[in-house]
Amino acid sequence: MTTDAGFMEAIIADPADDTPRLIYADWLDEHGQEERAEFIRVQCEIARLENCHVQALLPSAQTLATILDATLEYKLIELRERESELFNAHRSEWIVRIQFVTSAMHRGFVGKIGCSWKVFAANADAILAEHPVTMVKLTTMPVIHWTNTNHVRLEGTHGYFDTLNNLFPGESRGIDEAMVRQALLDLAYPRIEFTFPSSDAALLPLPSP
Repeated sequence: MTTDAGFMEAIIADPADDTPRLIYADWLDEHGQEERAEFIRVQCEIARLENCHVQALLPSAQTLATILDATLEYKLIELRERESELFNAHRSEWIVRIQFVTSAMHRGFVGKIGCSWKVFAANADAILAEHPVTMVKLTTMPVIHWTNTNHVRLEGTHGYFDTLNNLFPGESRGIDEAMVRQALLDLAYPRIEFTFPSSDAALLPLPSP
């Protein structure tokens, strides 16, 4: 593996793993792109320390929370300052423009995007094939489409549908729209964490088998 495309393929194949990203950063260092390499390492470290920060605040770790919180916060401030310096110096060459989509760098690459459900559903395959996206902020709610009396899918997607009985085996009450939407999103895009515009979820009756 000696090309950018090869490294990106490995990163996209396992977006939760920092190892391919850091290997790529080493390769960039060796090929005269030291600041791009540093940016990847800095953002990976920010993400790692932010996770440590959350873990330090868990009840089981309260005895160390004060010390860890202060130490991590100081380190995070330094890293975020360097992150801003690097990104501002190279914004024009590193920024990725995707039509009708807002994007943000996360762990060195486009990892967060925002758009409507219609735009995401129409372009998800292309976006996810080029970028290790793990977080999507939707500006409109995914629409649930009932294909018949017992099948449901997300509007705009193909091949990701199921019966409510299969999605929620053994459950016959209390299934609401939010639960169905999340179950279908998990089926279609298991690696992505979605956030939605606020909306009240109406209860949906479970169709008869």
